[in-house]
Amino acid sequence: MAGIKDTLVSTTIKTLINSKYGEYAQMLNFNLDSDNKTIALEVLLAGEDGPISINIGHYELTQDNGEYYLTIDTITASREWIEVFANNFVAGKMFKVPSKYANIISMLI
Repeated sequence: MAGIKDTLVSTTIKTLINSKYGEYAQMLNFNLDSDNKTIALEVLLAGEDGPISINIGHYELTQDNGEYYLTIDTITASREWIEVFANNFVAGKMFKVPSKYANIISMLI
């Protein structure tokens, strides 16, 4: 059952990102594995010759007082500078998820 849910959520997130940030980047692939709490994605940034691969080794979604939060533990990327940046400024930090995405998030918890 998780495979179907993960595919639905992955497709929805890919569509949302492409519609919101399409002028900056095109999300080529977004693969969620909610059982293992991993994400693999591939993005083509505007002006770049080739796609960038990013792997989130472990994420955690939590809920507190009706608010959702995302924490990412490990990040690897096919571009060294992105991996260094992500591990310095994203990994280990807790980010509040906008309430308008609560329906998607509730499917992951």
